[in-house]
Amino acid sequence: MSYEKQVWSKYDDLKPEDENIENGAVVTDSRMNHMEDGIEDSSSTLENHVSNKVNPHAVTKTQVGLGNVDNIEQAAKTDFDAHVSNTSNPHEVTKSQIGLEKVVNVEQASKSNFDSHASNKSNPHAVTASQTGAYTKSEVASLISSAITQSKLDANPVGSIITTINDINPSTYLGGTWMRFAQGRTLVGVDETDDVTLMKTANNTGGSTNPLTNHQHKLPSFGNQSYTFAWGTGSLTSPQISISGTSAISGNSTNNGLYTRQDDAKINSSGDNSNHNNWQPFVTVYFWRRTA
Repeated sequence: MSYEKQVWSKYDDLKPEDENIENGAVVTDSRMNHMEDGIEDSSSTLENHVSNKVNPHAVTKTQVGLGNVDNIEQAAKTDFDAHVSNTSNPHEVTKSQIGLEKVVNVEQASKSNFDSHASNKSNPHAVTASQTGAYTKSEVASLISSAITQSKLDANPVGSIITTINDINPSTYLGGTWMRFAQGRTLVGVDETDDVTLMKTANNTGGSTNPLTNHQHKLPSFGNQSYTFAWGTGSLTSPQISISGTSAISGNSTNNGLYTRQDDAKINSSGDNSNHNNWQPFVTVYFWRRTA
């Protein structure tokens, strides 16, 4: 028998007691008995449900996570334990079944033998460089030598000039083709803004080593006039003009001993048509230029 819920109301002081009882605002014997009966019925129902061992909720094996379990007889624990402790291959497993079909049933190396071999760093298998795709010692030396030679050439491209006090051709230690350069000359930097065309680009030559030619320097002349020179006491023959006090007199010199002579004005000759030294301080070196 299911419990029928009672309706309760708030007590209304403006209404008579009978009406409040009728409306369920007063606790009465019948209402209390009704609750007691309901509690007794519920308790009996709960006890019957709890004692029901016939799956009253109709739970399935899938609901408890055993959907894949078959309803068959299980092995006894003793049988299971005996099977687990059987180490004589009770299932007759083959080497193919465990992925060892290529393994030969022969004596294996001991752990100590294996460890000894593994720690041997003296090439126990006599592996060669060609077997590993590596270069031989001589090949490595050749490659290094070629790289060094190429680096020297790269550092001194065609057109480079080196300065040295050795007359050994740089091709013997740098490679490439080298020629002597600027013998007897010094080097001057290119100046693209110079008025002299030779200075604007590289590899031009200029300057001279010609001797100093014999020559004279004359004072400037004025028409047909000549210069008059005066000198101290001497023995010039037939002077043209003599000085007497502040006057110039034609004829012999006076007692002041000052003579004059009229002639072209020239400076003594210079240069003897031979080479002469007019050099800056220097040290001689060899210039070599790479041409190929």
